[in-house]
Amino acid sequence: MAFNKVLEDKVLQDIEALIPIEERWENLTLANDFMFSTVMSDEALCTEMMRRILPDIEIEYISIPEAQKTLRGALESKSVRFDLYTKSDDGKIYDIEIQTTNNKDLPRRSRAYHILMGDDVLRRSRGKSKRYRDIPDSYVIFICMFDPFELGRYIYTFKNICSEAKGLDLGDGAFTIFLNAKGKTGKISKKLKAFLDFLRGKETPGDAFIEELAKRLRFAKLDPEGRRIHMYNWLYESTKIENAKEEAREAALAEARAEAQAAVAKAQAEARAEAAKAQAATAKAQAATEKAQAATAEAQAATAKAQAEEKARFSKFTEDLTAKLHAAGLPLETIANVIASSMKAVKAQA
Repeated sequence: MAFNKVLEDKVLQDIEALIPIEERWENLTLANDFMFSTVMSDEALCTEMMRRILPDIEIEYISIPEAQKTLRGALESKSVRFDLYTKSDDGKIYDIEIQTTNNKDLPRRSRAYHILMGDDVLRRSRGKSKRYRDIPDSYVIFICMFDPFELGRYIYTFKNICSEAKGLDLGDGAFTIFLNAKGKTGKISKKLKAFLDFLRGKETPGDAFIEELAKRLRFAKLDPEGRRIHMYNWLYESTKIENAKEEAREAALAEARAEAQAAVAKAQAEARAEAAKAQAATAKAQAATEKAQAATAEAQAATAKAQAEEKARFSKFTEDLTAKLHAAGLPLETIANVIASSMKAVKAQA
């Protein structure tokens, strides 16, 4: 047992050495989601916080807040872990989230959270008569350490209203609130401003709630079990992030490989098309050459035939002429000389 304790302590020390200084247990503020859930799971503290955030709602008391509550929707759907989940005396349900990083997905997340909260109510009412009108109002509250809409406001409150008829409220009972700890404009109470300042490390003297938060925060850091859970949570989240990055890298590589293969296939197809086109042009040129050669041979044959016919006609002509002149009494030698002389003269004129 002693060895196991020493080994566990060494493992925890090694894990803590990996944690960035600002995220180490002793340096955590209420803005850390684990610390926020730990401190605000106190019924009285959570009630006072909600009264400061929602001054227009009379909250007498709330049910014991459930820290890191997990809800799952329909079968096979993604589960969601809420930082703080509670219900007020009038039945309204609340999800309060602390946000330190702007992932640009809070508006869509808020819609999913409202759906899950309503679904959870309906699931719990199985076997009971439950009408849609009995679904309670739901509040999704994001306490942000950044300005989610970059307008400088302390608070942004949303509900569903008609785009065409001004002032027509849908009445679906879904409200989404974004608090901006770095806000500078807008009307909020001094009490809420003190709470937002505390999230940023500034304490307001004389505010009993803020003083109690600071005391509970110091007390929470004395809990060795909380310290151990925080370190394991950090290691789990860091591993999950690294795995997600690795999956993203693998997906990017696979996409790049697919694009490269597609580009190569396209280039090969284009090259084959060009080669086929060139082969077709070569075949066409060869056919044209063969046709020209055939035409030339035909022309040569026609010329040879014409020359042969002309030679035959001339031979017959000279034979007939020789016969006539010889019959007239001219010697054959004289006739041959006359014909030869005439042919020479004709060729010279040509």
